[in-house]
Amino acid sequence: MHAAGVIKPVQDSHDATFVWYETLVDKYARQKKRQPEYEMKTFYGQLQHIFVVSLPPDASLHISEPTSISSLQSRPARWSIPMQPSISITT
Repeated sequence: MHAAGVIKPVQDSHDATFVWYETLVDKYARQKKRQPEYEMKTFYGQLQHIFVVSLPPDASLHISEPTSISSLQSRPARWSIPMQPSISITT
């Protein structure tokens, strides 16, 4: 996986920084008083940055084993539907 924010663009090659991804989106995000209801949406954009935080076991956080949390920041493709500014993946 490549992030556009950390690699130099190459003239004669496929741009591997463009990715498809799925995330849950609140159908009623514009209706603040309504209970959220999430649906899966597919987006396409350029991966800009990958952030990874490693957490040790911690009883106060209810973490029983080492855990990594990843957050990806992307920029929407020009022809794509609007994307969320970032998504989080917990492993």
